Amino acid sequence: MTVAPDSIVKGKRKADLVEVPTRRALVISGAGDPDGPDFAAAIGALYGVA
Repeated sequence: MTVAPDSIVKGKRKADLVEVPTRRALVISGAGDPDGPDFAAAIGALYGVA
């Protein structure tokens, strides 16, 4: 895992626009109960490839 540059994560009093580097991510799309079996299955699949 890489560490994000301070320019992205440090808080400031004034809002700034920042350029965020492109990153790859695994995601789950959908809606519903996070305690349900569909969500559990999706999380299990992510753990298998992460």
